Amino acid sequence: MLVTQSLLFVAAALFAPAFAAPSGVDSPKLEARFSGYDCGGTRFSSAAAQDAFGDALNALRNDVVYRYGTRTYPGIFRNGGNNLELDPSPCAGKQLLEFPILTSGLGYTGGDPALHRVVLAEHGDGTSWDQCFLMTHQGAAGNLFNKCRTY
Repeated sequence: MLVTQSLLFVAAALFAPAFAAPSGVDSPKLEARFSGYDCGGTRFSSAAAQDAFGDALNALRNDVVYRYGTRTYPGIFRNGGNNLELDPSPCAGKQLLEFPILTSGLGYTGGDPALHRVVLAEHGDGTSWDQCFLMTHQGAAGNLFNKCRTY
């Protein structure tokens, strides 16, 4: 009996730290965080990207179309020849729309769209879209795009 009690005491002492109650200090929550996007050397903060996504959504919801030559924004992005990696993305297999994001920090209201775009995916109902990624002509051949990296 004494041997059994001793073994139980030793086992409890060894394993108690593994089952200890929290010390009152909240453990940090792990979340994917990033500061912004690097588009071929041009950087956009995550706040600037959110603003551009918001501008695109406002244009879509209010049926506003901005023109530059034959191009319209928000406009369909067909990914032709770009081979931008979309998986694993909530945007894979959906209709993609592109909208300019300007280095000036101002919202796009027409004119030259410059080099960089935010990309959204349409759900097909005309009322909801997913934010996908940023892309840039900077560093891409011809009129193709490169996907911007997060940093």
